[in-house]
Amino acid sequence: MRKRRSGIYLPIIFAQYHQHPLPIIYLAFGDEGVAKAMLYYIPNGLLVYSLGVYMASGHSNLRQGIKAVLRTPLIYRR
Repeated sequence: MRKRRSGIYLPIIFAQYHQHPLPIIYLAFGDEGVAKAMLYYIPNGLLVYSLGVYMASGHSNLRQGIKAVLRTPLIYRR
């Protein structure tokens, strides 16, 4: 019997980018450091809240997985 473990792969694929808040990066590296950090944060956040939600939903059907992503308002709410 095959068990679904859709959420177990998420910490392996996506980095924990919330560990370094932007004010600390600004204090340590200034404007240039924050600009470089945002180049990493924005694409990673979009992937986490789209592909990550799709993977965590565990749906094998593509249509149901996309519905789960669209029901999660984290991308278009911010």
